[in-house]
Amino acid sequence: MLHSPRPPRLESARENYLDLLHLAAKLTGANHAAFLPLDGPTGLLVNAADRAIPAIYWEAAQEVARNPLPLLFQSRGQRAFSPLLAVPVQHRNNLLGVMIIGGRPRRPLNRDDLNLVALLVENPSLVSSNLGQHDKSTIYLLESVQALVKTLEARDHYTGQHCKQATEIALHFARDLGLSPEELESVKTAGYLHDIGKVGISDRLLLKEGPLTREERAIIQTHPLIGEKIVRPLGLKPQAREIILHHHERWDGRGYPQGMAWEEIPFLCRLVALADVFDALTSDRPYRRRFSLQDALKKIRAAAGTQFDPDLARHFVKLISSQTRNPVPLSGTQVKTSEKFTKSHPGLL
Repeated sequence: MLHSPRPPRLESARENYLDLLHLAAKLTGANHAAFLPLDGPTGLLVNAADRAIPAIYWEAAQEVARNPLPLLFQSRGQRAFSPLLAVPVQHRNNLLGVMIIGGRPRRPLNRDDLNLVALLVENPSLVSSNLGQHDKSTIYLLESVQALVKTLEARDHYTGQHCKQATEIALHFARDLGLSPEELESVKTAGYLHDIGKVGISDRLLLKEGPLTREERAIIQTHPLIGEKIVRPLGLKPQAREIILHHHERWDGRGYPQGMAWEEIPFLCRLVALADVFDALTSDRPYRRRFSLQDALKKIRAAAGTQFDPDLARHFVKLISSQTRNPVPLSGTQVKTSEKFTKSHPGLL
């Protein structure tokens, strides 16, 4: 249950997040922003603002307080309001409060805005204590990355959709594994940006319908390095940067860009690699039609111990299989990957 009195001792919490609210509103072009801090002794969200907060803000905040993940919120009973962004603010796995951004009626807030604000909240070091002197450079960096994402989506619609879908799959898997909120945030941030390096790949290669030559494949395989360089100035958490750099490493050491093997590959990179490939297999591509859900899971199972961490792969197949009408057997004949598929795009499987 939520209430809205404003205890004097929460004044400091309000002051601590003014800069963050200011930057988030400026980045999104929203007219309204509020931070609802969590009162530790009572466990309740409270109003730390100078004025009353709309009921829809409390409704969005309550949802995020129950499940502390970023939310694009639209109340069924209040369609007059455009969507809100509700983002949990956490420190060391503890919820400190919920940030609400709203009030952009002409161009409703969307998931791109949500990802951008969540990126900012996850990395508060991006916000200087003297925002007035440094906000222009911070905003420029964040807006530049967002512009690059939109540019990539415009060039290759598949990649834009793939990043969002692979992120959702990875988060679902990570929650099932019981990972911490910090790890979930790193998966979300990096998942959204994991293919950003493809902005440095020419359309001729990125959209090619036929098989890639060895030289062309080598160029495509530079995109994790390019991506890590692009996000480096943003000050992402090390785990998020690792995912962007190493999501194409393989358990057997035959991946890229560094040829890591086994547990040498960071755990979250091994996890995201499964979601990345699964979404790729179940999506139409210029060079092939999508695989059925069952066939895609069989291919994941067959690649356990070669491309994928075997324990994670088995858990992934079991999780997804349990949510389909026709579960894929966890034992039996392994399905070989088609020769045409592996020769054309070996990085996918």
